[in-house]
Amino acid sequence: MSSLEEPLVSIVIPAFNAEAFIAGAIRSALAQTILQVEVIVVDDGSSDSTVSIVEREVERDQRVRLQRMQRNSGVSAARNSGFAVARGKWIAVLDSDDLMAPDRLERLVQEGDRSNCDIVADDLARFTSPNGPLAPVFSPKGDFTLDAEDYLRRNMFFQSSLHYGLFKPLFRVEALRSAGERYNERLPIAEDDDFYVRLLLKGLVFRCIASTSYFYRQHANAVTQRISAEAVRLMTAASGELVRDFSGHPLRALIDQRHQAFARASYYLEMIEALKVKDLSQAARIAYHRPSSLPLLRTPITKLLRKVGRRTGTPVEDATLRPLLLQTLRSAGEPLPASATARSPGSQADPTTATLPHA
Repeated sequence: MSSLEEPLVSIVIPAFNAEAFIAGAIRSALAQTILQVEVIVVDDGSSDSTVSIVEREVERDQRVRLQRMQRNSGVSAARNSGFAVARGKWIAVLDSDDLMAPDRLERLVQEGDRSNCDIVADDLARFTSPNGPLAPVFSPKGDFTLDAEDYLRRNMFFQSSLHYGLFKPLFRVEALRSAGERYNERLPIAEDDDFYVRLLLKGLVFRCIASTSYFYRQHANAVTQRISAEAVRLMTAASGELVRDFSGHPLRALIDQRHQAFARASYYLEMIEALKVKDLSQAARIAYHRPSSLPLLRTPITKLLRKVGRRTGTPVEDATLRPLLLQTLRSAGEPLPASATARSPGSQADPTTATLPHA
């Protein structure tokens, strides 16, 4: 694709001190079977060698663009900046330490065109290493359309095991810009969840396909999304803005219920933090003034956090995922240990020659 051609898909990668994995993320984006892509890396004030690594990728491939924030402003601001300059018909989001299988965007674009939807996503799999645990996060039984009512009902904070905010979708640019929504730059976590809810409430159509080709890397240096009282307070404030902005919406009762769930969780975590520092008077004040948070005390916080993160056990690995992960790592130019190329017990395919599975 020449620099004058308009891309079909713009892939936006926010990056902050991402030197360990940013090259792999970029190369997995460039390795897509759709060649008409642009990769917009938004550096969010990195202090390591992230920028110099991206600059080398820019020299290697004219489809890569580097955009630099003036200061570290958070992932939401970086995404908003990248979205604003995207030239594609579709925008894909990719985190700087994650990877996409080579035919992922082709599948998503095909589904988006076939169903005429505005947002389309697939399942994602967590991984730590080529040989480490690997399994889909959601494991849907089939393709489905996710509407605002279902999203709200099944994603109540501290009440639901599903967390659709983990999806890494493809957005139709025309619909996205018509909706006029942006990522909330005040949210340190759960910014995706807030963004998706707003788009759904604006009437955008969200399709999910039952294939897994986004690989979410978990590693020691990853930015931990800690569920702190302060983070949940900000999430509660954002849900309050949602109540205000959609006050006349037919789903107002569910929007209110969502806000109340955040508020209860916020008061509960404030109470827990007071108890941890043995500030019994503060814990008692919260309990007295916010009694709705007390029922949460019946469940240990670790169980609640597992429910939020959907870490309820070790799921069974899909047999197609390991070969696909290895192929994706190769396309990203990442080294593989010798053990990763050995045939795993019970495997019917040699990972070195496996073809891409299709849903």
